[in-house]
This record gives sequence, structure tokens and C-alpha cells, in this order.
Amino acid sequence: MDVIRHSGTGNFVSQVKDQGKTVLVSGAAGFLGAALCRRLLQEGYAVIGIDDLNSHYSSALKEKRIDLIKAMPQAETNFEFFCGDITDSPSMNVMFRFHKISYIVNLAAMNGIHRTTVNVLECLKTNVLGLASLLENARKTGCLQHVVYASAADVYGVNGAVSASEKQESDQPDSMYAMTKRTDELLAYAFSSIYGIPATGLRFFGVYGPWGRPDMDPYAAAQAIMDGDPIRLEPGKKDYLYIDDAIDAIMQAMTHIPEANPLPYKIYNIGSGTSTDSREIASMVADLLKKKASFEQAEDIEKGTQLNHQADISAFSAATGFSPKVSLKEGLKLFIDWYREYHKI
Repeated sequence: MDVIRHSGTGNFVSQVKDQGKTVLVSGAAGFLGAALCRRLLQEGYAVIGIDDLNSHYSSALKEKRIDLIKAMPQAETNFEFFCGDITDSPSMNVMFRFHKISYIVNLAAMNGIHRTTVNVLECLKTNVLGLASLLENARKTGCLQHVVYASAADVYGVNGAVSASEKQESDQPDSMYAMTKRTDELLAYAFSSIYGIPATGLRFFGVYGPWGRPDMDPYAAAQAIMDGDPIRLEPGKKDYLYIDDAIDAIMQAMTHIPEANPLPYKIYNIGSGTSTDSREIASMVADLLKKKASFEQAEDIEKGTQLNHQADISAFSAATGFSPKVSLKEGLKLFIDWYREYHKI
């Protein structure tokens, strides 16, 4: 495993007085992961980030997210980045041996219905063996307080995610991606049951915002408009949560450690609790860009794609007080402001 350190004193976590505030974030160069690292540093945590910087989408975007973290003054002593694979057992063993990790937030994943369908073994390795590696190391440490991991609304299937609650059926996946996310939930349950590891799974619906992935709906719509291409519209309505609200949810989940009643294990939906159709999203993006948009109806929709989803977040809100703060209108404006700056428009 290659180690990339922030240039500085090298006195990692020297300024964190509370030794119970070291967080391992996997997928640290990803959309959610990088935003979480920044928030954790702002709130006084020491952060160990790990990411393999794969080429599933722009590596340059991932590297710029890491550069943004490293530019923070808190990163000088409280951030360390490892470029590597969380399924690399020898390297992970060394990491856990030399760092007193209090929390694990696993956001490393292979996303996308098509990508996971044509790369099944790699998908299983990243999404399932990755979490297994972290859980196996977690059970060997005496200082771990909580494991939080990203699941997905896809576990509800293509027809089961409208006003979906955690009590709904989720054992009939319609895609390889959904299968791996449901497997993660069962894996965490087993580790919680056998070893007593506190574990919380977060079933994310749609997340958007600055520094997002290019395949996400608002980003894809903006890119199509700027390229002069028609925006591909899928039928149905989806739940969209702004990135800052998503990070609020992760932070609240991380510090809300489940009690052993009977197991220290929870699963929650994470979303806005509302839904919007793709044409409305695309039209709002076009208005913000002050450009005309053309549309085409998608005809080649990948099997397993969720066309309708909306989160029932009542359980998570009751447990943590979570309430999304950023409206879709405000969030899209913030995204487009970033998009213009990032792409120098």
C-alpha cells in the first residue's frame, strides 16, 4: 500500500486531545468520503483516509478532492491519506496496528447498475470483501466504538422504494449492486451478533452537490446542456438529498451508537423525504445555467434501475433529530455555482 502524507510536521493526530476521536474513512476520495473528511477535520477529529483512486470515473476529480482536504489547516497534523485497497489484508492489519481507530465509516464502493453488472467479481471484492476486511480488523481492536457503512435504496428493488421504510422487503435484489449492498447489511449483522460490534447501515437515496460524480442526474444534465446534447430523461420521480445534509446524517449516525437491544445494529434510510422527476431537475439546471435544453426519453434503461424512490426518514429522524436543511432549489444553485467554477465556464 502506497502512503501519501500531507506535507508538514508528520505529527499525525498530535493536536487531537481526545484519543477517542480518530476516524477511518474508506472511499476518502469519493464524493461522500471527501466531504466527510472535511467535516470531520472541521469538527476536531483526526482522520485516516483510504482510497484506491480507481478509474471508474475521473481520477483527476478524485485527486482534486484530496487536495482540497490537504489544503485545510487541520490536515497538517490530523489527516493522513493512504492510496490503497481495503481488501489488502496485510496492509490493513498494519494500519489498524499502528493507529487507534475509534470509528470506521465505510464509503468505498463500486457504484452503478451497468458497471456492477459487467464487473461482478470486482463489485463483490470492493463492496463485500471490502467491508468484511474492515469488520474483521475492527473486531481485533480494543478501542473501536462504531462502524458505519453505506448501503443503498437499491436494496428495496425497482418497485419497492416509493416512501420506503426500513421494514419493507429487501431480500429480492434486482441488480448486482443491490445484492452487494444487502449482503453488506447481513455481514454487519453477523459481526454485530457474533462479536458485539456496533454497526449502522445507511441506505442512501440520491445525493447531489458540489464535487459530485459526473454520472449523477444534475451533473449529467449540466454536462449534456454544455455539450449541446439532449438530456436523457428517465420516467419516475426520485429522492434528492444535498451533500451537506448527507454529511450531517453520517455525522449524526456515527455518534449515535446503537445499544445492544438485543444487538448493537441498526439500518436507516437517508434521503430528503421528497421526490422530483428528472425533467424538472433538468429544467432547473438549464435555468441556472441560463441555457436552453433539449430532451429525449430514455429507451435503453438498464435492468435493475430504480425509476421511483423516496425515503421514509422518520426512523432516523426520531433516533437522531435529523432534518434536511437545504432545499432542492438552493442545492442545485450551489451545485451549478461550483460547476461553473470547476469547469471554468
